[in-house]
Amino acid sequence: MHSRYNIHILNHNYNPKPLLREITDQIHKNQAEIRVVVWDDGSDAVCQHQLVVLQKEFARSPVTWVTGVENVGRARMRQNILDFDQEGWIVCLDSDMVPDEDFVEQMVALLVDPAQVYLGQHYYQVEIPFEPFRLHWYYGKKREVRGNENLRRHFSTGIFALHSSLTPRLSFDQHLTGYGHEDTLFGLQLENLAIPVKRIPLKAQHDGLDPFGKFLEKQYEAVHNLQYLQKAFPGYRNGLIKWGRRFRSIPGLSTWIGREAFRAFCIQKLERNPERLFYLDLWKLSIYLSEERSGEGRTQGLEKRG
Repeated sequence: MHSRYNIHILNHNYNPKPLLREITDQIHKNQAEIRVVVWDDGSDAVCQHQLVVLQKEFARSPVTWVTGVENVGRARMRQNILDFDQEGWIVCLDSDMVPDEDFVEQMVALLVDPAQVYLGQHYYQVEIPFEPFRLHWYYGKKREVRGNENLRRHFSTGIFALHSSLTPRLSFDQHLTGYGHEDTLFGLQLENLAIPVKRIPLKAQHDGLDPFGKFLEKQYEAVHNLQYLQKAFPGYRNGLIKWGRRFRSIPGLSTWIGREAFRAFCIQKLERNPERLFYLDLWKLSIYLSEERSGEGRTQGLEKRG
């Protein structure tokens, strides 16, 4: 018996209890056939224990679990979701999202065209969080929550939905094992296949803010993955690529900006004023322009901050 709506929750080192409580409460109030699958991507021992407790708490709910021993990365896990035995609608959520009270109602009402991919909308808390989490919060509110871009060129996998009839044509590039741009590549694939993408008010609050050092580590991984993306799609352009080309055209400037000392300067500025995302842009530009490829030294010590 296949469910008409399959809600997949991707998890790594996070406790998805708030999401599960909200989504199962909504499912119990709805007449649609809905199942929930939690995919854990090799979380650490602490999180694994939390998941065992949750499995007991939600034993009588429509939640099933797929837990992995090894951390294989977001692209591989999302591909596993596409390959899952299912029919009907596939709705994907990151585990640090807490759905709005009408999430299931909107899902049932708005997912209507099997030939189309749908993008949900996430937002951030109104109150300024504690200091270690402010850089991620400012970045999320100022850079992620915009909604007026080319949806396929700025695809986000935080909340999205598609019909199972599309999955034979789609895949996530599993060459990317770290954080960042696996969603960009998926969106470019949708563009090449001329599959339309529509934004709908399927909303959730993003609660999983990373502390300062962890956030920068993920940003570094995203810049590193951008190098692979450019090889796969030579015509792709974003702000970082465009500014990188401009700076490379000025003799000596790209070398100066690409220095480790310049990156350290940017980090100091961000620690004092995390709302000054200009310095985050410069830090990423420095990494992009650097001739180093191993990343050694660029994130050294970041884990000690926040």
